Amino acid sequence: MARFMEEERRILRLADWPALERGLWQGAMATRDRPLSGHAYVRRLAEATLGKAARGYGRWLTFLTRRGWLEAVDRPSGRVTPERLDAYFHELCDLENADYTVVGRIGELVSALRIMEPRGEHGWILRPGGLCLRDFLAMERQVHVLHHPADLFLWGLDLMAEAREIAHLQQRGPQLRDGLLISIEALRGLRLRSVLSLRLEDSILRDPLDGVWHLRLPPEDVKNRRHIEGAITRILAPWIDRYVEVERREMLRGAVTDAFWVGYRGGALSESGLSNAVAVRSAARFGPGAGFRTHRFRHCLASTLPLLVPEHPYLASQLLRISQATMQKHYDRSGDVLAFRQYHDALAAERRRLAPRARALMGPVS
Repeated sequence: MARFMEEERRILRLADWPALERGLWQGAMATRDRPLSGHAYVRRLAEATLGKAARGYGRWLTFLTRRGWLEAVDRPSGRVTPERLDAYFHELCDLENADYTVVGRIGELVSALRIMEPRGEHGWILRPGGLCLRDFLAMERQVHVLHHPADLFLWGLDLMAEAREIAHLQQRGPQLRDGLLISIEALRGLRLRSVLSLRLEDSILRDPLDGVWHLRLPPEDVKNRRHIEGAITRILAPWIDRYVEVERREMLRGAVTDAFWVGYRGGALSESGLSNAVAVRSAARFGPGAGFRTHRFRHCLASTLPLLVPEHPYLASQLLRISQATMQKHYDRSGDVLAFRQYHDALAAERRRLAPRARALMGPVS
Protein backbone atom coordinates (compact mmCIF):
# COMPACT_ATOMS: atom_id res chain seq x y z
CA MET A 1 0.00 0.00 0.00
CA ALA A 2 2.80 2.42 0.92
CA ARG A 3 4.59 1.76 -2.38
CA PHE A 4 1.33 2.23 -4.28
CA MET A 5 0.76 5.61 -2.63
CA GLU A 6 4.34 6.71 -3.28
CA GLU A 7 4.17 5.84 -6.97
CA GLU A 8 0.73 7.28 -7.52
CA ARG A 9 1.66 10.62 -5.92
CA ARG A 10 4.50 11.21 -8.36
CA ILE A 11 4.25 14.32 -10.51
CA LEU A 12 5.49 14.44 -14.09
CA ARG A 13 7.63 17.55 -14.47
CA LEU A 14 7.01 20.04 -17.26
CA ALA A 15 10.26 19.02 -19.00
CA ASP A 16 8.89 15.46 -19.25
CA TRP A 17 5.41 16.36 -20.54
CA PRO A 18 4.41 15.30 -24.05
CA ALA A 19 5.61 17.82 -26.66
CA LEU A 20 2.03 18.97 -27.34
CA GLU A 21 1.27 20.05 -23.80
CA ARG A 22 4.77 21.38 -23.12
CA GLY A 23 4.60 23.62 -26.19
CA LEU A 24 1.12 24.92 -25.38
CA TRP A 25 2.05 25.62 -21.75
CA GLN A 26 5.26 27.44 -22.61
CA GLY A 27 3.46 29.42 -25.30
CA ALA A 28 0.82 30.54 -22.80
CA MET A 29 3.47 31.56 -20.27
CA ALA A 30 5.23 33.64 -22.91
CA THR A 31 2.14 35.87 -23.25
CA ARG A 32 2.11 37.00 -19.59
CA ASP A 33 3.92 40.23 -20.43
CA ARG A 34 1.49 41.22 -23.19
CA PRO A 35 -1.31 43.20 -21.50
CA LEU A 36 -3.39 43.70 -24.66
CA SER A 37 -2.80 40.59 -26.77
CA GLY A 38 -1.78 38.03 -24.17
CA HIS A 39 -3.63 35.16 -22.49
CA ALA A 40 -6.13 36.90 -20.16
CA TYR A 41 -6.63 33.90 -17.87
CA VAL A 42 -2.90 33.36 -17.46
CA ARG A 43 -2.22 37.04 -16.76
CA ARG A 44 -4.53 37.17 -13.78
CA LEU A 45 -3.15 34.05 -12.10
CA ALA A 46 -0.39 34.34 -9.52
CA GLU A 47 2.84 32.40 -9.93
CA ALA A 48 1.88 30.07 -7.09
CA THR A 49 -1.49 29.31 -8.75
CA LEU A 50 0.21 28.57 -12.07
CA GLY A 51 2.58 26.27 -10.24
CA LYS A 52 -0.33 24.38 -8.66
CA ALA A 53 -1.99 23.99 -12.06
CA ALA A 54 1.25 22.63 -13.53
CA ARG A 55 1.69 20.14 -10.69
CA GLY A 56 -1.96 19.14 -10.97
CA TYR A 57 -1.58 18.43 -14.67
CA GLY A 58 1.64 16.55 -13.93
CA ARG A 59 -0.34 14.29 -11.59
CA TRP A 60 -2.93 13.72 -14.31
CA LEU A 61 -0.23 12.78 -16.84
CA THR A 62 1.34 10.39 -14.31
CA PHE A 63 -2.04 8.73 -13.84
CA LEU A 64 -2.53 8.39 -17.61
CA THR A 65 0.98 6.97 -18.05
CA ARG A 66 0.46 4.29 -15.43
CA ARG A 67 -2.82 3.26 -17.05
CA GLY A 68 -1.32 3.19 -20.57
CA TRP A 69 -3.57 6.04 -21.70
CA LEU A 70 -0.96 8.56 -22.83
CA GLU A 71 -1.60 8.15 -26.54
CA ALA A 72 -1.06 10.81 -29.19
CA VAL A 73 -3.86 13.41 -29.34
CA ASP A 74 -4.40 16.68 -31.18
CA ARG A 75 -5.37 18.63 -28.04
CA PRO A 76 -4.89 18.09 -24.27
CA SER A 77 -8.61 17.90 -23.58
CA GLY A 78 -8.74 14.90 -25.91
CA ARG A 79 -7.18 12.89 -23.08
CA VAL A 80 -10.10 13.63 -20.76
CA THR A 81 -13.05 11.26 -21.10
CA PRO A 82 -15.83 10.55 -18.57
CA GLU A 83 -14.43 7.06 -18.02
CA ARG A 84 -10.89 8.28 -17.36
CA LEU A 85 -12.12 11.10 -15.17
CA ASP A 86 -14.12 8.59 -13.13
CA ALA A 87 -11.04 6.38 -12.71
CA TYR A 88 -8.91 9.40 -11.71
CA PHE A 89 -11.52 10.47 -9.17
CA HIS A 90 -11.59 7.04 -7.53
CA GLU A 91 -7.81 6.79 -7.51
CA LEU A 92 -7.54 10.12 -5.69
CA CYS A 93 -10.03 8.82 -3.14
CA ASP A 94 -8.13 5.52 -2.79
CA LEU A 95 -5.01 7.53 -1.96
CA GLU A 96 -6.92 8.78 1.11
CA ASN A 97 -6.95 12.40 -0.02
CA ALA A 98 -9.36 14.63 1.86
CA ASP A 99 -12.57 15.49 -0.01
CA TYR A 100 -11.49 19.09 -0.53
CA THR A 101 -8.14 17.86 -1.88
CA VAL A 102 -9.87 15.60 -4.42
CA VAL A 103 -11.94 18.53 -5.69
CA GLY A 104 -8.81 20.69 -5.73
CA ARG A 105 -6.82 18.17 -7.77
CA ILE A 106 -9.51 17.99 -10.45
CA GLY A 107 -9.81 21.77 -10.31
CA GLU A 108 -6.07 21.98 -11.04
CA LEU A 109 -6.61 19.78 -14.10
CA VAL A 110 -9.30 22.17 -15.33
CA SER A 111 -7.08 25.20 -14.72
CA ALA A 112 -4.26 23.61 -16.72
CA LEU A 113 -6.61 22.87 -19.60
CA ARG A 114 -7.87 26.48 -19.57
CA ILE A 115 -4.26 27.65 -19.79
CA MET A 116 -3.42 25.36 -22.71
CA GLU A 117 -6.82 25.56 -24.45
CA PRO A 118 -8.32 28.96 -23.63
CA ARG A 119 -11.18 28.50 -26.08
CA GLY A 120 -12.09 24.99 -24.97
CA GLU A 121 -15.15 23.94 -22.97
CA HIS A 122 -13.89 22.37 -19.75
CA GLY A 123 -16.66 23.14 -17.27
CA TRP A 124 -18.22 19.69 -17.61
CA ILE A 125 -15.23 18.18 -15.79
CA LEU A 126 -16.31 19.89 -12.56
CA ARG A 127 -19.97 19.01 -13.27
CA PRO A 128 -19.94 15.40 -14.49
CA GLY A 129 -23.40 14.35 -15.61
CA GLY A 130 -24.65 17.84 -14.79
CA LEU A 131 -23.98 17.41 -11.05
CA CYS A 132 -21.45 19.40 -9.08
CA LEU A 133 -18.36 17.31 -8.31
CA ARG A 134 -18.80 18.16 -4.62
CA ASP A 135 -22.13 16.30 -4.63
CA PHE A 136 -20.25 13.01 -4.96
CA LEU A 137 -18.31 13.62 -1.74
CA ALA A 138 -19.24 14.26 1.88
CA MET A 139 -17.04 17.39 1.84
CA GLU A 140 -16.36 16.98 5.53
CA ARG A 141 -13.79 19.27 7.03
CA GLN A 142 -10.77 17.56 8.51
CA VAL A 143 -10.63 17.53 12.29
CA HIS A 144 -7.43 19.22 13.41
CA VAL A 145 -5.83 19.24 16.81
CA LEU A 146 -5.60 22.93 17.63
CA HIS A 147 -2.80 24.26 19.80
CA HIS A 148 -2.75 27.55 21.65
CA PRO A 149 -0.57 30.01 19.69
CA ALA A 150 1.24 30.91 22.92
CA ASP A 151 2.28 27.27 23.35
CA LEU A 152 3.51 27.16 19.76
CA PHE A 153 5.44 30.39 20.26
CA LEU A 154 7.16 29.01 23.37
CA TRP A 155 7.89 25.75 21.55
CA GLY A 156 9.78 27.76 18.93
CA LEU A 157 11.73 29.57 21.65
CA ASP A 158 12.63 26.25 23.28
CA LEU A 159 13.95 24.89 19.98
CA MET A 160 16.15 27.95 19.52
CA ALA A 161 17.44 27.82 23.09
CA GLU A 162 18.33 24.14 22.69
CA ALA A 163 20.00 24.84 19.35
CA ARG A 164 22.52 27.21 20.95
CA GLU A 165 24.02 24.26 22.82
CA ILE A 166 24.50 22.14 19.68
CA ALA A 167 28.03 22.18 18.31
CA HIS A 168 27.49 20.84 14.80
CA LEU A 169 26.13 23.33 12.25
CA GLN A 170 24.27 20.59 10.36
CA GLN A 171 21.99 20.20 13.40
CA ARG A 172 22.27 23.61 15.04
CA GLY A 173 21.53 25.71 11.96
CA PRO A 174 18.29 23.99 10.87
CA GLN A 175 16.99 23.72 14.46
CA LEU A 176 17.51 27.39 15.26
CA ARG A 177 16.02 28.34 11.89
CA ASP A 178 12.99 26.09 12.41
CA GLY A 179 12.43 27.39 15.93
CA LEU A 180 12.44 30.95 14.62
CA LEU A 181 10.06 30.00 11.81
CA ILE A 182 7.66 28.34 14.28
CA SER A 183 7.67 31.35 16.62
CA ILE A 184 7.01 33.80 13.77
CA GLU A 185 4.24 31.61 12.40
CA ALA A 186 2.66 31.34 15.86
CA LEU A 187 2.48 35.14 15.92
CA ARG A 188 1.42 35.89 12.34
CA GLY A 189 0.12 32.70 10.68
CA LEU A 190 1.59 33.48 7.27
CA ARG A 191 0.70 31.27 4.33
CA LEU A 192 3.52 29.06 3.03
CA ARG A 193 3.86 31.18 -0.09
CA SER A 194 4.23 34.37 1.94
CA VAL A 195 6.66 33.02 4.52
CA LEU A 196 8.76 31.50 1.74
CA SER A 197 8.89 34.85 -0.10
CA LEU A 198 10.57 36.71 2.78
CA ARG A 199 13.65 38.58 1.59
CA LEU A 200 16.29 39.94 3.95
CA GLU A 201 16.36 43.76 4.13
CA ASP A 202 13.32 43.89 1.85
CA SER A 203 10.24 42.09 3.18
CA ILE A 204 11.82 41.35 6.55
CA LEU A 205 14.08 44.09 7.83
CA ARG A 206 15.47 45.55 11.04
CA ASP A 207 14.71 49.08 12.21
CA PRO A 208 18.15 50.56 13.01
CA LEU A 209 16.67 52.91 15.61
CA ASP A 210 14.91 50.50 17.95
CA GLY A 211 16.29 47.14 16.73
CA VAL A 212 12.81 45.73 16.06
CA TRP A 213 12.32 43.55 12.99
CA HIS A 214 9.38 44.24 10.64
CA LEU A 215 7.45 42.31 8.00
CA ARG A 216 6.55 44.12 4.79
CA LEU A 217 4.99 41.77 2.29
CA PRO A 218 3.79 43.37 -0.97
CA PRO A 219 0.49 42.28 -2.54
CA GLU A 220 2.21 40.05 -5.11
CA ASP A 221 3.56 37.86 -2.30
CA VAL A 222 0.15 37.40 -0.67
CA LYS A 223 -2.51 35.03 -2.03
CA ASN A 224 -5.40 37.51 -1.92
CA ARG A 225 -3.19 40.46 -2.95
CA ARG A 226 -3.57 42.21 0.42
CA HIS A 227 -0.27 43.56 1.70
CA ILE A 228 1.01 42.52 5.12
CA GLU A 229 2.96 44.91 7.30
CA GLY A 230 3.77 44.93 10.98
CA ALA A 231 6.45 44.67 13.65
CA ILE A 232 7.65 41.32 14.95
CA THR A 233 7.63 41.17 18.72
CA ARG A 234 10.77 42.52 20.38
CA ILE A 235 11.24 39.15 22.12
CA LEU A 236 12.34 37.64 18.82
CA ALA A 237 14.74 40.45 17.86
CA PRO A 238 17.86 38.86 19.42
CA TRP A 239 16.97 35.48 17.91
CA ILE A 240 16.55 36.97 14.43
CA ASP A 241 19.84 38.84 14.89
CA ARG A 242 21.49 35.59 15.89
CA TYR A 243 20.04 33.65 12.95
CA VAL A 244 21.03 36.32 10.40
CA GLU A 245 24.54 36.88 11.74
CA VAL A 246 25.47 33.31 12.65
CA GLU A 247 23.38 30.33 11.48
CA ARG A 248 22.12 31.80 8.19
CA ARG A 249 25.60 33.00 7.22
CA GLU A 250 27.20 29.68 8.14
CA MET A 251 24.60 27.63 6.31
CA LEU A 252 25.05 29.66 3.12
CA ARG A 253 28.74 28.64 3.03
CA GLY A 254 29.70 31.68 0.99
CA ALA A 255 26.69 31.56 -1.36
CA VAL A 256 24.78 34.80 -1.97
CA THR A 257 20.98 35.06 -1.76
CA ASP A 258 18.51 37.50 -0.25
CA ALA A 259 16.15 34.67 0.71
CA PHE A 260 15.59 34.83 4.45
CA TRP A 261 15.16 31.08 4.93
CA VAL A 262 18.17 29.05 3.80
CA GLY A 263 19.31 25.42 4.03
CA TYR A 264 22.50 24.11 5.57
CA ARG A 265 23.84 23.08 2.16
CA GLY A 266 23.77 26.67 0.99
CA GLY A 267 21.09 28.52 -0.96
CA ALA A 268 17.45 29.36 -0.43
CA LEU A 269 15.21 26.84 1.29
CA SER A 270 12.71 25.26 -1.11
CA GLU A 271 8.96 25.17 -0.61
CA SER A 272 9.03 21.48 0.25
CA GLY A 273 12.04 21.98 2.49
CA LEU A 274 10.33 24.67 4.53
CA SER A 275 7.03 22.81 4.73
CA ASN A 276 8.70 19.53 5.67
CA ALA A 277 10.75 21.25 8.37
CA VAL A 278 7.57 22.15 10.26
CA ALA A 279 6.07 18.71 9.62
CA VAL A 280 9.10 16.90 11.02
CA ARG A 281 9.46 19.18 14.05
CA SER A 282 5.76 19.00 14.92
CA ALA A 283 5.67 15.19 14.59
CA ALA A 284 8.65 14.98 16.95
CA ARG A 285 6.97 17.38 19.40
CA PHE A 286 3.39 16.10 19.35
CA GLY A 287 3.86 12.48 18.33
CA PRO A 288 3.62 10.35 15.17
CA GLY A 289 0.52 11.19 13.17
CA ALA A 290 0.09 14.51 14.98
CA GLY A 291 2.49 16.51 12.84
CA PHE A 292 1.29 19.43 10.73
CA ARG A 293 2.51 22.01 8.23
CA THR A 294 2.53 25.80 8.16
CA HIS A 295 -1.18 26.21 7.41
CA ARG A 296 -2.12 24.80 10.83
CA PHE A 297 -0.84 27.98 12.49
CA ARG A 298 -3.61 29.91 10.72
CA HIS A 299 -6.27 27.56 12.08
CA CYS A 300 -4.85 27.86 15.59
CA LEU A 301 -4.83 31.66 15.48
CA ALA A 302 -8.30 31.91 13.94
CA SER A 303 -9.82 29.61 16.56
CA THR A 304 -8.02 31.05 19.60
CA LEU A 305 -8.28 34.80 19.10
CA PRO A 306 -12.13 34.93 19.20
CA LEU A 307 -11.98 33.23 22.62
CA LEU A 308 -9.19 35.43 23.95
CA VAL A 309 -10.61 38.76 22.75
CA PRO A 310 -14.33 38.27 22.07
CA GLU A 311 -14.83 42.04 22.10
CA HIS A 312 -12.86 42.23 18.81
CA PRO A 313 -14.56 39.66 16.52
CA TYR A 314 -12.68 40.80 13.40
CA LEU A 315 -9.19 40.67 14.89
CA ALA A 316 -8.33 37.21 13.52
CA SER A 317 -9.53 37.96 9.99
CA GLN A 318 -7.54 41.22 9.99
CA LEU A 319 -4.41 39.48 11.23
CA LEU A 320 -4.68 36.67 8.66
CA ARG A 321 -5.68 39.09 5.89
CA ILE A 322 -8.85 37.23 4.95
CA SER A 323 -12.54 38.10 4.96
CA GLN A 324 -14.65 37.35 8.02
CA ALA A 325 -16.78 34.95 5.96
CA THR A 326 -13.70 33.01 4.81
CA MET A 327 -12.37 32.82 8.36
CA GLN A 328 -15.62 31.47 9.77
CA LYS A 329 -16.06 28.96 6.95
CA HIS A 330 -12.55 27.55 6.69
CA TYR A 331 -10.53 28.49 9.78
CA ASP A 332 -12.48 29.32 12.92
CA ARG A 333 -13.13 26.32 15.21
CA SER A 334 -13.68 28.42 18.32
CA GLY A 335 -17.38 27.55 18.29
CA ASP A 336 -16.51 23.87 18.70
CA VAL A 337 -14.08 24.67 21.49
CA LEU A 338 -16.65 26.83 23.25
CA ALA A 339 -19.35 24.18 22.88
CA PHE A 340 -17.14 21.49 24.44
CA ARG A 341 -16.14 23.88 27.22
CA GLN A 342 -19.77 24.65 28.02
CA TYR A 343 -20.66 20.95 27.86
CA HIS A 344 -17.92 19.98 30.31
CA ASP A 345 -18.81 22.89 32.59
CA ALA A 346 -22.41 21.66 32.64
CA LEU A 347 -21.28 18.11 33.43
CA ALA A 348 -19.09 19.36 36.25
CA ALA A 349 -21.96 21.39 37.72
CA GLU A 350 -24.28 18.38 37.54
CA ARG A 351 -21.70 16.18 39.27
CA ARG A 352 -21.35 18.71 42.07
CA ARG A 353 -25.15 18.86 42.46
CA LEU A 354 -25.52 15.09 42.65
CA ALA A 355 -22.43 14.38 44.75
CA PRO A 356 -24.11 14.67 48.22
CA ARG A 357 -26.93 12.37 47.19
CA ALA A 358 -24.51 9.87 45.62
CA ARG A 359 -22.43 9.74 48.80
CA ALA A 360 -25.56 9.19 50.93
CA LEU A 361 -26.75 6.35 48.71
CA MET A 362 -23.35 4.63 48.79
CA GLY A 363 -23.06 4.62 52.57
CA PRO A 364 -19.85 3.54 54.26
CA VAL A 365 -17.39 1.56 52.15
CA SER A 366 -15.94 -1.44 54.02
